Amino acid sequence: MRFDLASEWRLSCSRKGIPEIPVQLPGDNYSALLDSGLVPDPCIGLNENAVQWVHECDWTFAKEFELEPEFLASKVIFLNIDSIDTFGEIRINGGFAGRSENMFSRFRADVKKLLKPGLNRIEVLIKSPSRRALEESRKQPFELVSLKFMNSVPHMNLIRKVQCHGGWDWGITLVGSGLYGNIYLEGVENVRIEHVYTVQTHRADRCTVDVTAELLAAEAGETDVEFVFNGETQKRQIAVQKGKNTAGASFEVEHPVLWNPAGYGEQNLYTLKVSSRGETIEKKIGLRTIELVTEPDENGVCMKVRVNGTDIFCKGANWIPMDCLPRNYTRENYRKLLTAARDANMNMLRAWGGGLYENEDFYELCDELGILVWQDCMFSCSQYPSSREFLELVKGELEYQVKRLRDHASIAFWCGDNEVALGLRWGAPEHRLRDVGNYERLNYVIETAVLENDPTRQFWMSSPCGGPLDYDFSLLHGDTHSWEIWSGCKPFSAYYDIVPRFCSEFGFQAFASMNAVRRFTEGKDLNMTSPVMEHHQRRPGADAKILPMFAHY
Repeated sequence: MRFDLASEWRLSCSRKGIPEIPVQLPGDNYSALLDSGLVPDPCIGLNENAVQWVHECDWTFAKEFELEPEFLASKVIFLNIDSIDTFGEIRINGGFAGRSENMFSRFRADVKKLLKPGLNRIEVLIKSPSRRALEESRKQPFELVSLKFMNSVPHMNLIRKVQCHGGWDWGITLVGSGLYGNIYLEGVENVRIEHVYTVQTHRADRCTVDVTAELLAAEAGETDVEFVFNGETQKRQIAVQKGKNTAGASFEVEHPVLWNPAGYGEQNLYTLKVSSRGETIEKKIGLRTIELVTEPDENGVCMKVRVNGTDIFCKGANWIPMDCLPRNYTRENYRKLLTAARDANMNMLRAWGGGLYENEDFYELCDELGILVWQDCMFSCSQYPSSREFLELVKGELEYQVKRLRDHASIAFWCGDNEVALGLRWGAPEHRLRDVGNYERLNYVIETAVLENDPTRQFWMSSPCGGPLDYDFSLLHGDTHSWEIWSGCKPFSAYYDIVPRFCSEFGFQAFASMNAVRRFTEGKDLNMTSPVMEHHQRRPGADAKILPMFAHY
């Protein structure tokens, strides 16, 4: 039994004397302030500078709601918030319900003792992320290098939050706070389904699908679990102990219709349903084999993705967060962008490590459209802490995210980070040994957490890298980020001389479309040297590279 809390809440900030204003959740503080006319649109003109005070403040999200006695009769009542961005303290009717330290981890806690019949009030106090990042910087035993021109808000690498919120060389600085995803109370009599996952074993014209349901029981007892797949129903009655339990079923699929990447066949998806005590989890499962192949050959060591025994020519791009305001992460917008990628003959996107683990809409649509996902873990272009406390946050984050995503047919493999191994070159040479040790401590925890929760896929250390513990960035093995044309101001024809084994990132910056330019300049300041145009150019020295290329071609 669920009580949905995703609706209109109230947002306030005592530091700025902002009384309670409406905020639609899931959502963020910038969107609410924009809707209430308290801040200008940060994407227009120089407005971005005028809204930076927001991330320096603490914000309270609050809601009043009424509960019936019948709901409160449940043995356990969980509060579920898929993502709290980022440092939140949750209170219900004045009582402490828990706190969040990581926006990539789900918050779930038993709050039954804090609830009452009739009117209730929930408050989520979210602390300033930039002030918390500064506090964390003072605790570090040595400097953890990050690219200063990327993040205009420093020390973002010390907190578990979307890294590009602090600015990047392609985007705005908007360090928001909010609550995202599913937000609800859930009453449970005894057993609830925590996760469902599958393991496929393929043989000639046959596939065995083993299904496991992870169950959480409030007390010892018995429960029924029903599994439905490919027209077949299997029922299990199991004894459960208090805490975590599992139930399983196995299905044989004769002559399976396989899932394929775009351009290589159909994207067939089977429906899986797992039910217990009136709760049902439904998933779409694509049957396929997938592997990351790295084998010696006449040119070094290959790197390629093989699906259903066929080597895939991967064509695609990096996927970054689609918008600076999370409320715009709608299924409609995902479908528009992902369909455009598919229609442009892309069949792979690298979910870039400076962004976020996307929501279910993204991965479901990639499954549907046949777009493979190279899934980075969310670390990018910086050194990160390897303290026990930080590593525990990382373990919890990956346990949740990998279990959430592992059944999507589109996910090809997991990658530890974006340019963190490469970034070891950015520190002082005399600290290289220390920095490598610090990195390997973190990367080991990432790899272990990923493979423990998804043994069906392979793990790639970093992008780019030459392979496990291989810091030799070579065109002969591993993946490559090819920026020689951009950084060296070479003609595009020079790409013919660059032949990597797998090019996971390359490009050349372009000016924005005229529609975009007219929008953010409001039709004024169209000269590229105007303050507005220069403000929206985030890469130092970029215009000096683009103009000669225009002149050349």
